[in-house]
Amino acid sequence: MDYINDIEKSECYKDCILYLLPIFNQYKNKDVEIEFRFGYYDCIEKKFITGVSKELFEKIKNKLDNSSLFEKKYYEYIDYFDEKNNRKSDFGSNFEIVKKERFNTIDFRFENTPFDIRISVAKETKLKKFGNSVSSRTKKRTSFTYKHLRFDFTEIKYCENQINKIKYEIEIEIISKLNDINIKDFKNDYKICYIIHDILLKIKDFSNICEKINEEKCKFILNE
Repeated sequence: MDYINDIEKSECYKDCILYLLPIFNQYKNKDVEIEFRFGYYDCIEKKFITGVSKELFEKIKNKLDNSSLFEKKYYEYIDYFDEKNNRKSDFGSNFEIVKKERFNTIDFRFENTPFDIRISVAKETKLKKFGNSVSSRTKKRTSFTYKHLRFDFTEIKYCENQINKIKYEIEIEIISKLNDINIKDFKNDYKICYIIHDILLKIKDFSNICEKINEEKCKFILNE
């Protein structure tokens, strides 16, 4: 089966997959985080806004809650950030300090659906020292893990301009090195394409949970 040719026939996904393929190949042997974050692109401000509405957050989360496919975990913790933007995550009984280095950030509009997507590649390095805390975020997170993917649903409480706020975030993270993932009958570029395509299909499924989408009109478009 020529999987690449099959992808090229898919108007909805092909541009996104073929754009991401060389980027993912660049990091396939590296210990990095690859995340797909839900949000929307503000065309007026020309920036990506992370987060979804509480209603859509709960619709998708409830669907996964009622599935037996996933390993489910719940966490409550506080993230503190110092003047260098290093993060200290306090879980009550233990904590960790990390520095996050971002290598790549790519935004795609998912036309005619409720969401746009930010894809980021980053590396977290553990630290021993933490500076003076300048901000914090209180988080309640439910994670659903299935094979090499983790779906994170996080309620975040924070203060901005002396106003208390709540936001809701959904992320899909690849939790294994790309080269370590075993997909039957798929290797090399075929495997990477399959992994990307699989995640995009799940994003489409999440969109369909929120509202019935017209699959002939929806399309991932690179936001340049």
